Amino acid sequence: MALAKMEDFIGYGTHHPKVVFLGGEERVPGARPAENIAIHLAEFEPVMDLVTGARLLTRAGFVNPFGVEDAICPRWTWAAAFRLALAREIGCGPEGARWYWRERMARRDDDTFLMDCFLDPADGGDRAAAWPSRREKLASFLALTAPAVVVAHGRIASGKVGELISLQRSWLDGNTELWHEVRGAHVGQSASGAVVARVHQEIEGGLVGDRELQCLAAVLIKLRGNECLPLPNGESPPEHLAPVRTRAELADRKQHRWQEWEHQRAIDICLEHQPGDSWDRAARVFQVEVNAHDPSNPISLGAAITGLEAVANAIDGRNLDRYPRASETLLSIVSRRRANGTLKKKK
Repeated sequence: MALAKMEDFIGYGTHHPKVVFLGGEERVPGARPAENIAIHLAEFEPVMDLVTGARLLTRAGFVNPFGVEDAICPRWTWAAAFRLALAREIGCGPEGARWYWRERMARRDDDTFLMDCFLDPADGGDRAAAWPSRREKLASFLALTAPAVVVAHGRIASGKVGELISLQRSWLDGNTELWHEVRGAHVGQSASGAVVARVHQEIEGGLVGDRELQCLAAVLIKLRGNECLPLPNGESPPEHLAPVRTRAELADRKQHRWQEWEHQRAIDICLEHQPGDSWDRAARVFQVEVNAHDPSNPISLGAAITGLEAVANAIDGRNLDRYPRASETLLSIVSRRRANGTLKKKK
């Protein structure tokens, strides 16, 4: 009865995840089984903050990685590196991944979630009997939260993820398949649009190679229509974690985020503009905001007017040949906002 009750625990993270990592079984190294179960029953909610859960389990003998300066957690480091790759935050290596799991991953205000097919208190249990109930809880959570990406890693999870999410045939690189094979993994897409990966290699013994991880993340981004998943609040790993050779890449990504902000603000100003209102006034507002946002790269009033004209034409679907500033970033943002219903004139 206690083990059945323990199955109510879903995993660690937020109630609104964008990225879910599915493992085979929960591992609590060093924890005494009876106390592990007692703590889950008495103090665990169905969804737990990772740091809070780890702290509670120390009472059962669990060696809390957050309390050990040089702790090595292969599964968490791999998941963190994968999440950074989905955000195109490349180049920080193991130190960037370590920063992410120690400071951000699977917290209430993060967008990652860690769940396992089985909760293993080290006494084995009857997994065949436990799976139907566990499957129902995990599948219900995934259906309710609708994450954008689900990554199953290891033999058990790779075999079970298809029972939790219904896939439909998807198109990738000229082929239509239920599962596309990608360098030792398989990827697919659900009817709701979530992209799903099965990584068959076990993570416990060490990381899947960085090249394979980056490749797989890139394929999932491609399946999402080339839309990456930025970290919450536009955050990035601290720059000092990046090797010197990637500083130029960091500068490029900062420029991309700046262009994203500039285009989004220009779109909002155009949507607020009413017939008969002066474009000069709107352009002055845009100029002031842009120059306040980045004083090192000021724009003139003429550039602000030209930029707003390009954005207005993009919104109306008109010819953009006259406007070299109408980049692919702008067109992508306009397309995305049109799709999600946020490209409407304000009355």
